[in-house]
Amino acid sequence: MRRLMSVFLALLFVSAVLSGCGAKTPTSPSSTASPSESSPAATEPVPTLTPTVEPEPPAKEGYLTGNSNSNLNRGGIIVKQDDWIYFSGLYDGFYKSKIDGSEKTKLTDSVAFYINIVDDWLYYCTMDKQGNPGPTKKIKTDGTGETDLGDIKASYLNIVGDWIYYKSVSGAPAENWDDPLFRMKYDGTEKSLVFDDKSMNVFILDEWIYYSNQNDKPIFTKVKTDGTDKTEIADGGFHWVHVDDNYIYYISWIDGTYFLFKMKPDGNDKTKIAEFYSNELTISEPWIYYENESDSDKIYRIRTDGSGKEKICDCNTNQIYVVDDLLYCWLVSDPPSNNLFLIDTDGKGTTEIK
Repeated sequence: MRRLMSVFLALLFVSAVLSGCGAKTPTSPSSTASPSESSPAATEPVPTLTPTVEPEPPAKEGYLTGNSNSNLNRGGIIVKQDDWIYFSGLYDGFYKSKIDGSEKTKLTDSVAFYINIVDDWLYYCTMDKQGNPGPTKKIKTDGTGETDLGDIKASYLNIVGDWIYYKSVSGAPAENWDDPLFRMKYDGTEKSLVFDDKSMNVFILDEWIYYSNQNDKPIFTKVKTDGTDKTEIADGGFHWVHVDDNYIYYISWIDGTYFLFKMKPDGNDKTKIAEFYSNELTISEPWIYYENESDSDKIYRIRTDGSGKEKICDCNTNQIYVVDDLLYCWLVSDPPSNNLFLIDTDGKGTTEIK
């Protein structure tokens, strides 16, 4: 069981976190970028952030989205709607439960990832137990009506507005940086190529797509969702990226040290937040949740302005997902478990969903 869980999470990690994150204890920058390429801040003065408590940004009227960009960039194996969460049971199938873990119910035996939800339909990629891509599917939230979305095999799926964006598989999911990005309507019509760049860290915000363009040297890029107006934002082989309405957050290597930065979506106002490296982190304003490698991979959080660092769980994890203000993880445990855990963000403990 533990080997199957490790293989599954490893495939998702490589597929979804090809953000350039390296080994557990980094000793050198990515082979695709020199220190000067790894961050736009390496060759220009970068102001250090003075910690302040930033208010949460106001809710923004935006396009319908099937899941958060943050979760999708982690493999998208959990999504929430109303009082229910829908999540992958790794190789044990696709489940739903109440947000507190009660009423757990299997929807299908399919191995699901990049899960999106729209009304009473769930859309998701699948793979077999050897990591080979399977058909892209949809199923009703009550577990009925599981159907293939045509003949599409996808290594990435993101629903925004009236469109399904997907990477058409050219290899195993773990090789999806080579896969071109397409979009289509829900009924499979109006399929069109958005871009065929080698890409990682794909985020879609309203009418813009942000991604790390890996064609020649790493360049963080944005393009309209119809494939027009491609614009280079910054040079750099970022080791991890998160994009929201206000900032692009990224980890980059400078003079032998990894730092967490943020910049405006147009590439301006680059600011160093903190010396920082983690293979496992996610952002839900105003917090960054991460696996602290200097404390045996325990779960910590720090504010997006660099203040308020604190441990929230004396445990370690394979994956961290934030759903609204709830934190879910797969924990490394003995004996091993493939069950999802709900983590109390105030440090009051964990609840296993079983």
